[in-house]
Amino acid sequence: MFISPPEKTFGQSWAERLILVVPVVIVLLITLGVSDFQLRSMSSVAWGFIAGTLALYAFACFAIAQRKLQVFSDGIQQTSLFGAKEMRWDEVSHTYYYRVANTGYYHFGLIGLLLAAAARGENQGGASSSSTLIVVSREPQRKIKIGSNVKNFEQAARMVLAKLNPKFKKDVEREIGSGATVSFGPVSLSQLGIAKKAKEPIQLARAKISFNGIKLRVKEEGKWLDAISVSAKKVPNVSVLLELADEMQRGGKPAEPDPLAYLNK
Repeated sequence: MFISPPEKTFGQSWAERLILVVPVVIVLLITLGVSDFQLRSMSSVAWGFIAGTLALYAFACFAIAQRKLQVFSDGIQQTSLFGAKEMRWDEVSHTYYYRVANTGYYHFGLIGLLLAAAARGENQGGASSSSTLIVVSREPQRKIKIGSNVKNFEQAARMVLAKLNPKFKKDVEREIGSGATVSFGPVSLSQLGIAKKAKEPIQLARAKISFNGIKLRVKEEGKWLDAISVSAKKVPNVSVLLELADEMQRGGKPAEPDPLAYLNK
C-alpha cells in the first residue's frame, strides 16, 4: 500500500459496458421472440430469465466501474472488485506497448462502428485498433495491464512511461557507451547499429526505423524488403529503443519530450 496520495486516478471508459449491451439485447430479443413479442403471454420463466439477464448486466457494469488505475509518485496500483495489484517503480523491469485491430466490431454494422469508436477511448490508434501497455516486474514476475478501456488511456500510458523510461534509458546509454550490445527481446542496439538476434547489425545512418504499434520494422537504405520485422508484443521497452535509436541517428540531439511520441508515429 502506497502512503502518498495518488497523482492521478483513471477510471474505466464506457466501452466495455456498451459492448456488453450487444449480447444482452440479443438475449432479450430471443426471449421476447419466443413469445411473439406478446408481453402479456410471456411465462414467469421468461420474465425471470429477462430479470436475471438484466441483473447480470447491472452487476457486470458495477464490477467494471470498480476498476481503477492509480499512479503514485513511487508506484502504480490497479484495483478491482476482487482485489488490488500494485508495483513500485523500482520493481519494474520492462514494459510492452502494442496495438491490436478491432476488426470484430465491423460484423455488427453501424452498431459495430460505434462500439469500435467507444472501445478505442482516447487512443490515438483510431477506431480500427486499440492499444495496450503492460508493466512487468522483476522476480517474482507480476504484470499490470493497461488497456484502451482505461479512460484517458494515452494520459495514463504517458504518465507511466515518464516515470520509468528515464532510468531505463540511462542504463541502456551507459551499457552502449561502454561498448556493450543491449537486447530488446529479439532486437539489439549497439554503437554498431541495430540488429535482429545474431545477424549483422545495420548502421543507424542507413536504417529507417518505423513502429506502428503492431510491428517494429527496420529497412536498410537502398533495399526494398524489411531487414527487421518483429511483432511489437515481443519488444520490451520499445519506446526506449526507438528514442535512443533516433537520438543516435541525429548525433545525440535530445529526444522528443513526450514518451509516447515514438509510439504514435
